[in-house]
Amino acid sequence: MSNDGTVKLKGKTYFTVARRVADFRATHPIADGWGLITKIVHMDDTAILFRAAVVNPAGAEVAVGFAEEQRSNRGVNSTSALENAETSAIGRALAAAGLGGDGAYASADELINALSQQRQPRPSPRPARDTVGSLEWAYSALEVVGLNSRAVDAYIASHKGWGDFKGWENGARRQFVKDVSKGQHPDLYTPEQS
Repeated sequence: MSNDGTVKLKGKTYFTVARRVADFRATHPIADGWGLITKIVHMDDTAILFRAAVVNPAGAEVAVGFAEEQRSNRGVNSTSALENAETSAIGRALAAAGLGGDGAYASADELINALSQQRQPRPSPRPARDTVGSLEWAYSALEVVGLNSRAVDAYIASHKGWGDFKGWENGARRQFVKDVSKGQHPDLYTPEQS
C-alpha cells in the first residue's frame, strides 16, 4: 500500500476507506451538512451486517452501501468484525457516491482482508444456523431501507413466476436485499427518511 491511500492490483487502483473518507470530506464538509450514517442491520454470534449511507445537507440519502463480516477465531474478525463491517459499508457507500478509484467498488481494505483470508488455512466447517438470508433477516434488512413486509410481499407477488418470498431460498432473499440496496427495483425502493 502506498502512502496516498491507494493499492494497485491487477492493473487497477483501489482506494482505502480512509482515502475515500478524506476525499469525500475535502469536497463535502460536515459544516455544510454532509454526513455518513451507519447502522447495524443484523448481528449475531456468527455474522454482522452493516448499512452505511451518504446523506446530503437536506437529509436525503444519496448513496448506500452494505457490508457483511463473519466472526472468526483468527485474524481481524476475531476481535474487530463489527468495526471491519462498518468500515467496509462506509467504503461501499462512498464508492456508490463515485469515490472508488478506477471505478472499483471494493476498497483496498476489503481486498487486503480478502487476500489475507484466502492465504489462511480454512478451519473445518462448524455447524451454524444460517440466519443471513432468512425471512426474518430479509424483512429486517429491507425495513432499514424503508420497506415493510407487506410492501415486499405485494411487490414480489406482482411478478409472475417469482413465487412467495417465504418460499425463497436464503441465498435468493439475500441477493434480492443486495439488489434493492443497490437501487435495483426502483419502483419498490424507498430511501429511509431521516
